[in-house]
Amino acid sequence: MFGRVLVVLACLALAASLAGCGNTESRSRSTIGATASARPCRNLAAARKILVIRHAPAGSNVRFDFPSTVKINDPALVEELSALVCRLPAAGRGPYSCPADMDITYAIRFARDGRTSLDVVVQATGCQFVTGASEPRSAVTTPTFWTALGSAMGIQRATVATFHGTPHT
Repeated sequence: MFGRVLVVLACLALAASLAGCGNTESRSRSTIGATASARPCRNLAAARKILVIRHAPAGSNVRFDFPSTVKINDPALVEELSALVCRLPAAGRGPYSCPADMDITYAIRFARDGRTSLDVVVQATGCQFVTGASEPRSAVTTPTFWTALGSAMGIQRATVATFHGTPHT
């Protein structure tokens, strides 16, 4: 069942990315709708490990000072991050103007007993939407989210800018 859900999500993501081809507005405007459910947050609370995976567009001229994949094995840090994700404010419905969306995202894979319990995707740029944890949320007004994520990943004094990377010169 979980495998089918992942396949459906992958197909939807592919369709959405192809729909934006040739559309210069696709990166700067997002539409999001709220679908409330508490179950995903319960799945996050049950997690004991996290795998954070950075996704940046191919050929992007951005450098990061930390690896693209980081494992977090401390259950206390995992619990803290899962609670923080579930406390982020709801993104609400409607069209959003998301300037400076450089398409840098972080998949946060929460796992328990060697099995993925939930994937949460966080946009590091633009509107900083957080999807996968019940209703769509936004980290844009919660800078402590980025600090806590960075700290759990071993990055000292992280801010959202840390997760944007720095342009190559």
